[in-house]
Amino acid sequence: MRTARLLLAGFLAAGFPLLAAQEGEQPSAESLVKAFQEKMSELKQPGRRVSRAEVAQAAAAVLEGVQIAELSLADLEVLAKEGIIQYGGVGAAAVERLAAFTADETADGAAAACLRLSLSEVSSAEELVEPLRAALTHPGLKEALSAGRSANLFGVLGEAPPEALAGCFDQIVALEALLQDDLAPEAAASLPDLVMALVGLEEERYAAGREQLRERVLAVVQAAAGRASDERLAGYLRRQAQVLNGAYARGQLVGHEAPALHFAWTNSKDTLTTLADLKGKVVVLDFWATWCGPCVGSFPKIWEVADHYSGSAVAIVGVTSLQGRHIGPGGPVDCEGDPEKEYSLMEEYIGQKDINWTIAFSEEEVFNPEYGVSGIPHMVILDAEGKVRFRGLHPAGPFEEKADKIDSLLKEAGLPCPGRE
Repeated sequence: MRTARLLLAGFLAAGFPLLAAQEGEQPSAESLVKAFQEKMSELKQPGRRVSRAEVAQAAAAVLEGVQIAELSLADLEVLAKEGIIQYGGVGAAAVERLAAFTADETADGAAAACLRLSLSEVSSAEELVEPLRAALTHPGLKEALSAGRSANLFGVLGEAPPEALAGCFDQIVALEALLQDDLAPEAAASLPDLVMALVGLEEERYAAGREQLRERVLAVVQAAAGRASDERLAGYLRRQAQVLNGAYARGQLVGHEAPALHFAWTNSKDTLTTLADLKGKVVVLDFWATWCGPCVGSFPKIWEVADHYSGSAVAIVGVTSLQGRHIGPGGPVDCEGDPEKEYSLMEEYIGQKDINWTIAFSEEEVFNPEYGVSGIPHMVILDAEGKVRFRGLHPAGPFEEKADKIDSLLKEAGLPCPGRE
């Protein structure tokens, strides 16, 4: 399980001064970072993509001869932040070394426990529960969080399987009391992942604790957005606050009336300005964009569904939003500030791609926070009453996967289902 979030852009950031080690001494973490960044600079040439294997080779080269068991906690933190430990293949040794620091009841011990957790490779959800609990209940966690030294904990929680989250749910909810409004913006940026992961725990017994934590995280993220000096980070935090306040994060999407969508342009022959115009039909929403390769790659599967349900009470709507650019067969076209141009190009695109379903530009962003759309393509199915019944489907999945769901909703509404061979 991959538990560390690595940002390649950080590898090329301004490095630390190179500190020469004396013969017989280990090089400093700072000098290792500097050497790694230099190797990455050599690899990263204009028009050339650096492969994961090349990054791993560079990390392994700078770690050659380094005794992981002799590194300090500070060294390990620096090397892990740059991804050198993860890419260098020494995660297991680092995990063993970090165990020596976790008994410390201060922020150091908590930081070690969280870093150890993020570097650990586990084969099952059950194996993850114990180290998760150890990090979540460490007496120094509040101090470590305030210092921005344990943010990797949120990343691990955000990627943990539901079984592991359920196994330490009470300890996760207890984080609410530790999250301060002055949490570093960089640390706050990982918090929404935790909340979104908990949404997957659908049983009613989790609802109250999850909502309590969501409200606290929302307040922390909003406060962090107001303090962030980097406008890109501030913008990201503001968008995450919208996600945290959306129907999906509140646990009010599936089984509830679909959040509003307002359509500025469609190729539909019938009136289509909002979802209300489709009431009485089973509605399949496919959130997509022309620049999204997997979205376009899913077209044959959507075509299959649209063809099968042609003439029935099923509406398939490919939902996008103005992107400021259009990627068609002829390549990218700049449409920034010119909606009519983007609409016109889409009309041509529909014919070029032989699209046999409705395409619509929504006034809401395609990465719709209400529907919890964090990546595209993302398919959602509404019943004939306009309630969300399924979400998070991939349109490229098997035809039967989608057809079974659509047929069940048609039968539920007393509407005819097309026969299948």
